[in-house]
Amino acid sequence: MCEQHIDRKCTKCGWGLPLLERQKLRDWRRQQELKKRREEESHTAVATSATTNGSKKRELVIREDSRKRTCHNAVGEDDSVSQSEPDKRFRPWKSVYRDRWKISYNWTRGRCAVKTFKGHENGVTALQFEDNILVTGSYDTKIKIWNIETGEEIRTLTGHTMGIRALKFVDNKLFSGSLDNTIKVWNWQTGECISTLRCHSEGVITVDFDGKWLASGSIDKSVK
Repeated sequence: MCEQHIDRKCTKCGWGLPLLERQKLRDWRRQQELKKRREEESHTAVATSATTNGSKKRELVIREDSRKRTCHNAVGEDDSVSQSEPDKRFRPWKSVYRDRWKISYNWTRGRCAVKTFKGHENGVTALQFEDNILVTGSYDTKIKIWNIETGEEIRTLTGHTMGIRALKFVDNKLFSGSLDNTIKVWNWQTGECISTLRCHSEGVITVDFDGKWLASGSIDKSVK
């Protein structure tokens, strides 16, 4: 081996034994530094991503919890409103069934008190009752209000010109359908006729009211 190749760089070929080893060492160190730098950057990126994801998750959890609390509060408020202000127009089916079963049980075993309400001058064609109030309609064109417990006639409503075929009362309102083709709305507690509805061409034979909508059926083959 030429002397110029030992411990120095050859001016002709640019090669030398010690320089070759040093070059390899420098390259190895550079690779290690690059590798270390990449690992540090990788760890930094993972930590940043984890922090971001963690904050997002916390934000989502907080939002979800707030939504749940809002829904829970809304439901709680609705429940409190519904409990404090129950709908008087509807009863639980168990309560209705219990009352009907008790009536049937007492009737089949003769455990009932028979009362006769006299006052109409013609056949009774319709009746409605609630609690201790009974309302009856007759072909004599009259509507009578009775106290079921005492059998006393409270008042008589007059205004229809033909027989009464349908009755429906909710709270203090009473709806009556007649063969004179009209529906009358009454305040049964005072006896006042609030309004008269003329919407059918023949007699009205059924009426129903749900608190907002009034439905009626007639001999003219229509429902309104």
